[in-house]
Amino acid sequence: MTNVFVWDSESVHPVGDGITVLWRAFTTNILPESVSIPQLIEEQADALRGRYLTWIYEFGEARISGKRLVDHLELRPGFSYWWMTLLVEKCNYSKSPLITDAIRFLAFTDWAVGCSVTRLTLASANQPLAECLRAWCEKSGIEFEWQCLPGPVVSLSWARRVYAALPHPLQALVWLLNYLRTRWPLRGVGLKAWCRTEGRITFVSYLFNLVPEAAKAGCYESRYWAHLPEVLKHESCQTNWLHLYVRDSLLQTAKQSATVLKAFNRAEHGRQCHVTLWIHFLAQV
Repeated sequence: MTNVFVWDSESVHPVGDGITVLWRAFTTNILPESVSIPQLIEEQADALRGRYLTWIYEFGEARISGKRLVDHLELRPGFSYWWMTLLVEKCNYSKSPLITDAIRFLAFTDWAVGCSVTRLTLASANQPLAECLRAWCEKSGIEFEWQCLPGPVVSLSWARRVYAALPHPLQALVWLLNYLRTRWPLRGVGLKAWCRTEGRITFVSYLFNLVPEAAKAGCYESRYWAHLPEVLKHESCQTNWLHLYVRDSLLQTAKQSATVLKAFNRAEHGRQCHVTLWIHFLAQV
């Protein structure tokens, strides 16, 4: 008979009734006997990743009225909308943050199997997590209680509030217009060189982590790619670099990014070709 107290917060956790499970944090000296879900994930990373990927695959292969879900979503022969969904993209960084909780849930249920849990108390501001654990407890015959913590306070500007109140089609139009406005200086940058390039190796990455001193001198050096661009250049290997523009502390505007990309292309004389992902679409506008 075991009571479990799940603490889903980054603040200092209280001492719960029974076993304390840290949903987000590693075990500390304050409560050394607690169970850390992140630690369990570290120890079983390969197995948990495999289980999650298998689950997503089997979900797409599930048959409804004798037909796979992937086939139900087919847009044209050989291409299904399934492959464009967030489930398949699996971007837990920004688009699907609850993927992290799904992995944590797998680790938690594995641990709970041998604990004879009779009561589970969740302290969290995460309603989807509460609903998930409530359903699991009901299925497992476990008493459940949700202690709702206050969520983070998000202060929105008046423009953001107006945008959020718009119907989704209008939100999409506003987003597109703002996207074009903020990235218009990148239109056509490097496109002619891209069409003429003889490079057979193409790298795709975000346009940040640049070395500031090198960027000012018109030389492409990236902390992410380290010495790889320089090594390829010394080996006389022509390369193509397709950049995803995001604003950062060095390149705060698309105009600054366009200037830097032009400098890269001038300095390398065809050994490197630098463009941004959206060029091919906007070049026709």
